[in-house]
Amino acid sequence: MDTKAKKASKGIVTWPEDERPRERLLSRGTNALTDAELLAILIRVGFEGTNAVELGRNLLKQFGTLRAIGFERTGPRIKETLGGDLIAAVRRGIL
Repeated sequence: MDTKAKKASKGIVTWPEDERPRERLLSRGTNALTDAELLAILIRVGFEGTNAVELGRNLLKQFGTLRAIGFERTGPRIKETLGGDLIAAVRRGIL
C-alpha cells in the first residue's frame, strides 16, 4: 500500500453503519460477508494506516485461506493480532 493510501485509510468506525462487517453480520448473516470481513471481526482492529478489513485481505493474500491462517504457527504477529480466536474458530469448524 502506498503512502497516500495508508494516510487515506480510515478505521471501520468511520464507515456507514450498514457497511461495517460486524453490523452486516448481525443483520444479514455470514453469507453476506467476505472472508476478509469475517477475519476483520476476529482481528477487531488494524494498525496505523490499515484497518481490520485491509489487514484481513493482506493475511488472506499471504496465506490463501482462513484455515491456513488459523493453522499458522510460525508467525508471532498473527498470534498476537488474532489472540488465538482464529485458531480456535478453525479448530472448532466454525471457519
